[in-house]
Amino acid sequence: MATYDNLPVYKTSYDLLADLFRVCQNMERDYKFTIGENLKKEIVELIMNVYRANCRKEKAIYIESARENTEVVRLLMRLYIGESSKGGESLFWESAG
Repeated sequence: MATYDNLPVYKTSYDLLADLFRVCQNMERDYKFTIGENLKKEIVELIMNVYRANCRKEKAIYIESARENTEVVRLLMRLYIGESSKGGESLFWESAG
């Protein structure tokens, strides 16, 4: 069994969370405290589900939860990108780095 922090899905999720913290610094206040916070919570929950799946014999429930977290993250990102592009802001990840 690989340790969770060596799994590609864990590393990618962690990098996404780190990028999100940088992006949130430049978000408008309305987005920062609604979409931004919800994104952070979902990505943290995704990382926790990856950890849980790696530590337990019954992985299916945690993998399914991680998939749900991924879909919520995708939805929130699409929502933010759509809303921010209406207001003339730069796209979501351009300010990350």
